Amino acid sequence: MMKKGIMVCMVELELRDAKGRLVKKRRFRSKSYVANFIRTLRRFAIGVTSTGSYGTRYYNTTGTEPVDTGGTARGFFIGAHTSTFTYNWIKMDAGSGDSTHGIRVGTGTSAPTPTDYDLGALIAHGTGAGQLQYGASTIEATQIVDSTTSFRIVRTFTNASGSTITVKEIGLVYSTYIASTTIGYIMIAKDLLGSPVDVLNGQTLTVRYIPSVTT
Repeated sequence: MMKKGIMVCMVELELRDAKGRLVKKRRFRSKSYVANFIRTLRRFAIGVTSTGSYGTRYYNTTGTEPVDTGGTARGFFIGAHTSTFTYNWIKMDAGSGDSTHGIRVGTGTSAPTPTDYDLGALIAHGTGAGQLQYGASTIEATQIVDSTTSFRIVRTFTNASGSTITVKEIGLVYSTYIASTTIGYIMIAKDLLGSPVDVLNGQTLTVRYIPSVTT
Protein backbone atom coordinates (compact mmCIF):
# COMPACT_ATOMS: atom_id res chain seq x y z
CA MET A 1 0.00 0.00 0.00
CA MET A 2 1.16 3.52 -0.83
CA LYS A 3 1.85 5.99 1.95
CA LYS A 4 -1.13 8.14 2.87
CA GLY A 5 -1.34 11.68 1.54
CA ILE A 6 1.27 11.18 -1.17
CA MET A 7 0.32 11.40 -4.84
CA VAL A 8 2.02 8.63 -6.81
CA CYS A 9 2.07 7.85 -10.52
CA MET A 10 2.90 4.36 -11.68
CA VAL A 11 3.85 3.46 -15.26
CA GLU A 12 3.18 0.17 -17.01
CA LEU A 13 4.81 -0.92 -20.28
CA GLU A 14 3.45 -3.91 -22.17
CA LEU A 15 5.10 -5.21 -25.35
CA ARG A 16 3.22 -7.69 -27.57
CA ASP A 17 4.11 -9.44 -30.82
CA ALA A 18 2.13 -9.29 -34.07
CA LYS A 19 -0.18 -12.07 -32.83
CA GLY A 20 -0.94 -10.26 -29.59
CA ARG A 21 1.20 -12.51 -27.40
CA LEU A 22 2.87 -10.85 -24.43
CA VAL A 23 6.62 -10.41 -24.94
CA LYS A 24 7.55 -8.19 -22.02
CA LYS A 25 5.85 -6.30 -19.20
CA ARG A 26 7.27 -3.75 -16.82
CA ARG A 27 5.86 -1.63 -14.00
CA PHE A 28 7.69 1.20 -12.24
CA ARG A 29 7.07 4.42 -10.41
CA SER A 30 7.16 7.62 -12.44
CA LYS A 31 9.68 9.97 -10.87
CA SER A 32 9.40 12.89 -13.20
CA TYR A 33 6.44 15.20 -12.87
CA VAL A 34 7.98 18.38 -14.24
CA ALA A 35 7.46 21.97 -13.08
CA ASN A 36 4.53 22.39 -15.47
CA PHE A 37 2.47 20.08 -13.25
CA ILE A 38 2.68 22.46 -10.28
CA ARG A 39 2.47 25.51 -12.56
CA THR A 40 -0.83 24.21 -13.91
CA LEU A 41 -2.27 23.70 -10.42
CA ARG A 42 -1.22 27.22 -9.44
CA ARG A 43 -2.79 28.78 -12.53
CA PHE A 44 -6.10 27.09 -11.72
CA ALA A 45 -5.98 28.75 -8.32
CA ILE A 46 -5.65 32.33 -9.60
CA GLY A 47 -8.11 32.69 -12.48
CA VAL A 48 -8.60 36.19 -13.87
CA THR A 49 -12.03 37.23 -15.16
CA SER A 50 -12.07 38.37 -18.78
CA THR A 51 -14.85 39.35 -21.19
CA GLY A 52 -14.95 39.31 -24.96
CA SER A 53 -16.87 38.06 -27.97
CA TYR A 54 -17.44 34.70 -26.27
CA GLY A 55 -18.76 36.21 -23.06
CA THR A 56 -17.30 36.05 -19.56
CA ARG A 57 -14.60 33.52 -18.84
CA TYR A 58 -11.61 32.91 -16.58
CA TYR A 59 -8.42 33.27 -18.51
CA ASN A 60 -4.84 33.38 -17.22
CA THR A 61 -3.27 35.67 -19.79
CA THR A 62 -0.20 36.76 -17.86
CA GLY A 63 2.73 35.20 -16.07
CA THR A 64 5.47 32.80 -17.06
CA GLU A 65 3.72 29.49 -16.58
CA PRO A 66 3.10 26.89 -17.76
CA VAL A 67 5.44 26.47 -20.75
CA ASP A 68 4.14 24.75 -23.89
CA THR A 69 5.95 22.13 -25.97
CA GLY A 70 7.34 24.90 -28.15
CA GLY A 71 9.01 26.59 -25.18
CA THR A 72 6.57 29.53 -24.86
CA ALA A 73 4.93 30.53 -21.56
CA ARG A 74 1.14 30.38 -21.88
CA GLY A 75 -1.97 31.45 -20.09
CA PHE A 76 -5.03 29.26 -20.65
CA PHE A 77 -8.79 29.21 -20.17
CA ILE A 78 -9.72 27.64 -16.84
CA GLY A 79 -13.41 28.31 -16.36
CA ALA A 80 -16.88 28.48 -17.85
CA HIS A 81 -18.36 31.49 -19.61
CA THR A 82 -21.73 32.54 -20.99
CA SER A 83 -21.46 31.34 -24.60
CA THR A 84 -21.93 27.84 -25.96
CA PHE A 85 -18.28 27.61 -26.96
CA THR A 86 -16.56 24.79 -25.11
CA TYR A 87 -12.97 24.92 -23.89
CA ASN A 88 -10.86 21.91 -22.97
CA TRP A 89 -8.90 22.59 -19.82
CA ILE A 90 -6.47 19.70 -19.54
CA LYS A 91 -7.40 17.29 -22.31
CA MET A 92 -5.30 14.14 -22.61
CA ASP A 93 -7.61 11.78 -24.52
CA ALA A 94 -6.00 12.36 -27.89
CA GLY A 95 -7.49 10.57 -30.87
CA SER A 96 -5.82 7.92 -32.99
CA GLY A 97 -2.97 9.37 -35.02
CA ASP A 98 -2.76 12.55 -32.91
CA SER A 99 0.71 12.80 -31.38
CA THR A 100 0.30 16.37 -30.09
CA HIS A 101 -0.99 15.32 -26.65
CA GLY A 102 -1.86 12.36 -24.49
CA ILE A 103 0.90 9.81 -23.91
CA ARG A 104 3.88 10.40 -26.22
CA VAL A 105 7.09 8.44 -26.78
CA GLY A 106 10.55 9.43 -27.93
CA THR A 107 14.17 8.49 -28.45
CA GLY A 108 15.81 11.21 -26.35
CA THR A 109 18.35 10.21 -23.73
CA SER A 110 18.59 13.27 -21.48
CA ALA A 111 17.63 12.88 -17.83
CA PRO A 112 14.49 14.84 -16.92
CA THR A 113 14.83 18.28 -15.31
CA PRO A 114 12.13 20.43 -13.66
CA THR A 115 12.07 22.89 -16.55
CA ASP A 116 11.64 20.33 -19.33
CA TYR A 117 8.71 21.23 -21.59
CA ASP A 118 8.94 18.49 -24.24
CA LEU A 119 10.50 15.12 -24.95
CA GLY A 120 14.06 15.13 -26.18
CA ALA A 121 13.20 13.55 -29.54
CA LEU A 122 9.55 12.77 -30.27
CA ILE A 123 8.77 9.65 -32.30
CA ALA A 124 6.33 10.85 -34.97
CA HIS A 125 3.08 9.13 -35.89
CA GLY A 126 3.20 7.14 -39.10
CA THR A 127 4.49 4.07 -40.87
CA GLY A 128 7.71 5.53 -42.24
CA ALA A 129 11.24 5.01 -41.01
CA GLY A 130 11.54 5.75 -37.29
CA GLN A 131 7.79 6.24 -36.85
CA LEU A 132 5.15 4.52 -34.73
CA GLN A 133 1.41 4.51 -35.23
CA TYR A 134 -0.27 6.30 -32.31
CA GLY A 135 -3.51 4.73 -31.12
CA ALA A 136 -6.02 6.77 -29.15
CA SER A 137 -5.11 7.90 -25.64
CA THR A 138 -7.94 6.70 -23.42
CA ILE A 139 -8.88 7.83 -19.92
CA GLU A 140 -10.37 5.05 -17.84
CA ALA A 141 -12.84 5.48 -14.99
CA THR A 142 -11.70 6.38 -11.48
CA GLN A 143 -11.26 3.40 -9.18
CA ILE A 144 -11.31 3.35 -5.37
CA VAL A 145 -9.74 0.25 -3.86
CA ASP A 146 -9.45 0.24 -0.06
CA SER A 147 -8.07 3.75 0.61
CA THR A 148 -6.43 4.34 -2.77
CA THR A 149 -8.06 6.33 -5.58
CA SER A 150 -6.63 6.05 -9.08
CA PHE A 151 -7.31 6.10 -12.81
CA ARG A 152 -5.39 4.99 -15.90
CA ILE A 153 -4.31 6.87 -19.02
CA VAL A 154 -3.60 4.30 -21.75
CA ARG A 155 -2.14 4.39 -25.26
CA THR A 156 -0.92 1.70 -27.66
CA PHE A 157 1.77 2.27 -30.28
CA THR A 158 2.17 -0.01 -33.31
CA ASN A 159 5.35 -0.46 -35.30
CA ALA A 160 4.64 -0.78 -39.03
CA SER A 161 7.84 0.94 -40.15
CA GLY A 162 9.60 -2.18 -41.33
CA SER A 163 12.42 -1.99 -38.77
CA THR A 164 13.00 -1.94 -35.02
CA ILE A 165 12.31 1.30 -33.13
CA THR A 166 13.77 1.82 -29.66
CA VAL A 167 11.64 3.80 -27.22
CA LYS A 168 13.83 5.55 -24.66
CA GLU A 169 11.53 8.15 -23.09
CA ILE A 170 7.83 8.68 -22.46
CA GLY A 171 5.79 11.72 -21.51
CA LEU A 172 2.32 13.00 -20.69
CA VAL A 173 0.98 16.11 -22.43
CA TYR A 174 -2.37 17.88 -22.17
CA SER A 175 -3.99 20.24 -24.65
CA THR A 176 -5.72 23.46 -23.60
CA TYR A 177 -7.14 26.57 -25.20
CA ILE A 178 -4.70 29.46 -24.89
CA ALA A 179 -6.93 31.76 -26.95
CA SER A 180 -10.45 31.59 -28.35
CA THR A 181 -9.37 29.48 -31.33
CA THR A 182 -5.80 28.49 -30.45
CA ILE A 183 -4.75 25.29 -28.69
CA GLY A 184 -1.54 24.89 -26.70
CA TYR A 185 0.16 21.68 -25.53
CA ILE A 186 1.68 21.36 -22.04
CA MET A 187 3.89 18.48 -20.87
CA ILE A 188 3.47 17.61 -17.20
CA ALA A 189 5.51 14.40 -16.93
CA LYS A 190 8.57 12.96 -18.62
CA ASP A 191 10.27 9.68 -17.81
CA LEU A 192 13.56 8.36 -19.14
CA LEU A 193 13.39 4.58 -19.36
CA GLY A 194 16.17 2.89 -17.43
CA SER A 195 16.00 0.06 -19.95
CA PRO A 196 14.92 1.24 -23.42
CA VAL A 197 12.27 -0.89 -25.15
CA ASP A 198 12.98 -2.31 -28.61
CA VAL A 199 9.72 -2.45 -30.55
CA LEU A 200 10.20 -4.81 -33.50
CA ASN A 201 8.30 -4.37 -36.73
CA GLY A 202 4.76 -5.68 -36.21
CA GLN A 203 4.90 -5.37 -32.42
CA THR A 204 2.81 -3.08 -30.22
CA LEU A 205 3.81 -1.17 -27.11
CA THR A 206 1.11 -0.18 -24.61
CA VAL A 207 1.96 2.55 -22.11
CA ARG A 208 -0.14 3.27 -19.02
CA TYR A 209 0.20 6.22 -16.66
CA ILE A 210 -1.64 5.51 -13.39
CA PRO A 211 -1.92 8.49 -10.99
CA SER A 212 -3.14 7.63 -7.51
CA VAL A 213 -3.47 8.97 -3.99
CA THR A 214 -4.04 7.13 -0.72
CA THR A 215 -6.23 8.67 2.00
